[in-house]
Amino acid sequence: MKTQMYTLLFFFLFVQSASAHASLTQPIDFSKHQIVKVSLEAVEKSFVPSPAKGSKIEQDDFAELLTWQSKRTDAQCKIAVDEAAIATVYSAFGPDYKILDAKQTQELAKIMSTAVNEEIDYIRSLKDYYKRPRPYDANSQIHPCAKKETTLAYPSGHAAISRFIAHALSAADPANSKKYFARADEVALNRVLGGVHHPSDIAAGKVFADYFWQQCEQSSEFHKSLLALTLALKKI
Repeated sequence: MKTQMYTLLFFFLFVQSASAHASLTQPIDFSKHQIVKVSLEAVEKSFVPSPAKGSKIEQDDFAELLTWQSKRTDAQCKIAVDEAAIATVYSAFGPDYKILDAKQTQELAKIMSTAVNEEIDYIRSLKDYYKRPRPYDANSQIHPCAKKETTLAYPSGHAAISRFIAHALSAADPANSKKYFARADEVALNRVLGGVHHPSDIAAGKVFADYFWQQCEQSSEFHKSLLALTLALKKI
């Protein structure tokens, strides 16, 4: 899949300072975060800018979106609709998908909420900075079957959050790591299938999730959360 190629490309570019943008303003004071306190400027310096209008990546994005649009089923669209709200990302790992049971899903949401909310702060700030329009706003041929979003496109919050959750679950339960990351990939792909994200938005979201995870691993506060999640999964 092209989304996998994009992820490799963005992983390579993410570790470079590929941006020539001016300094960012910071409507959010990240220093007040409990877990990850890096400035948005620091994040942006290590983050590849969104694809330029008319670029090869944008053209490839539209081609893949149109391919999914032509072959998606009503059942697939229903899943994309059900997963649309950010608040449902936890439940995307729940009993409906045979990943966690209901109690485990509740514990996951409770224990990981601080880190996930901090990740959302960064994602929203990056979206506002790069100001990439949604696919259907950039190309009139794109007709989403998922609900249209009022936020901007780049990077994908669903891809970032679901992959971050997969990291956390894998740390707490390594034996099922492949299952957790596979489910995160499904959540991310459904945003393309639903017509609300470009594939390169997804790739960028995954790369940000990996970066954010690495930042979290340096936090003693976050390690307490991981321990709590590990114990919660073992108790249930």
